[in-house]
Amino acid sequence: MKTNNFTSETNKTTIFQSEAQLQAACVLWFKNEFREIRDRLYRVPNDAKRNIVIGAQEVAMGLTKGVLDLNLDIANGQYNGLRIEMKKPGEKATPEQKRMILQNMEFGYKSVVIDNLEAFQLEVLSYLPAHLIPESLKQLV
Repeated sequence: MKTNNFTSETNKTTIFQSEAQLQAACVLWFKNEFREIRDRLYRVPNDAKRNIVIGAQEVAMGLTKGVLDLNLDIANGQYNGLRIEMKKPGEKATPEQKRMILQNMEFGYKSVVIDNLEAFQLEVLSYLPAHLIPESLKQLV
């Protein structure tokens, strides 16, 4: 089995205390490694706790239950883009998220649930077209 040099032994075993910490670590890694396309990965803010009035306003403006956390809007020849739902280890996608994953796939978007930094890194590296992967990471693909 090939060993991966892009995560330290510490990162491989880090259990993030929250989904937000995991997501921040994944986004930081992506933005540091993929400077030319760093803005193509972005967060969809759909997880905040809201009161009923603000919640109704957000729904009226397009808030949709089940939308995944991160979008990587780069086509790779097979998919139109990559949609990522972040979860702490052991957590599962909600029924709404599972429905959205199926719909995304129907419309040509690869959709995955990620629960650790190394899985995120491997998913990104296997998803992106080769010409977008920095030389420093190509040996890992």
